[in-house]
Amino acid sequence: MAANQPIINRLTWCSEIFQIEHAAQLLPWSEELLKSCFTATYQNFGYWSPSAELLGFALVQTMDDCWTIMNIVTKPSAQRQGVATQLLRHIQGCAAEQSADIVLEVRVSNSAALGLYESSGFALIGRRKGYYPTASHDREDALVMRWSAA
Repeated sequence: MAANQPIINRLTWCSEIFQIEHAAQLLPWSEELLKSCFTATYQNFGYWSPSAELLGFALVQTMDDCWTIMNIVTKPSAQRQGVATQLLRHIQGCAAEQSADIVLEVRVSNSAALGLYESSGFALIGRRKGYYPTASHDREDALVMRWSAA
């Protein structure tokens, strides 16, 4: 890969993950919860700029032939620049190599993520009523989606 190209690679825990999560999310995960995703059952990926700045990350639980995307987050200054799309494509490539399907949950109100997942071949397979908390202390449904490696 050329030196001026972004890099997607395996991710180990670093403080930037927590910083990006809190800058990008209305209801961010705690540092403890984020750290819990750095165990042997996860393959996590980071997206770095050519200058080695972490611009986004994906946390993926990998269980045999079905992987679960737990979180994809892009630094606010890098949003709408294809970071999440490239992370998702990378995950799909890795999952395909292992003949693994991918599942995820997404807020019904997250139209940007829904558009990304639909355009990337994910299909709606279910709905979880009141799954996500909201900033107004209500609950929001989650859509469950699946991508098949086959």
